[in-house]
Amino acid sequence: MNAPLLIAQPTLAHARVPDSPQLAHWGEDIKRILCVRLDNLGDVLMTTPALHALRESGPGRHITLLGSRSGAALAPYLDDVDDVIEYEAPWVAAVKRATQIVVRHATPIEPPYAVELEIRIQKAKNRRKGAVAWPTVGDVDKLARSTIDGLAKGGALEDDRHVTALTVRKRFTRREETPGVTARVTQDAQMQDLSAAA
Repeated sequence: MNAPLLIAQPTLAHARVPDSPQLAHWGEDIKRILCVRLDNLGDVLMTTPALHALRESGPGRHITLLGSRSGAALAPYLDDVDDVIEYEAPWVAAVKRATQIVVRHATPIEPPYAVELEIRIQKAKNRRKGAVAWPTVGDVDKLARSTIDGLAKGGALEDDRHVTALTVRKRFTRREETPGVTARVTQDAQMQDLSAAA
């Protein structure tokens, strides 16, 4: 099929949000900037052009990086970062701790990985009448990413870049059920078969 693909432009960025006003230009009076990047070292490295652009966008700018332990470890090698604050998000830390306990008693799994996640969110107590009836807290992609980061930091994954299959389900907790995540990590046999055939 050689016909061009036509895509209609949306009239609004989101169904409930009107067009946003243009962002105001940062004046030269903005001197201190906090950059938040809570994922791994490679992700922080990919942010370096943006950090440099922020540094060069005005005289005397002071850049502070708020990052995970592995991301913060890169800060001394980044000329555009003046200060670093190490922070591990609570969700990532909880997944990391639970993973470390499980990994102590398990046989290591070789990459590539297939990861299945079931994320359980507590239902809001004061839901207004007619409100959405499915879990809306936490974007599923961000919850999945932070969970995979916790699995990698806890030792279940050699590196998150080796995840080749990902299945994620987000739902409300049932009665007497604790919010959290159930993760299943296996070797991605389909990818193993493809690489063996190549």
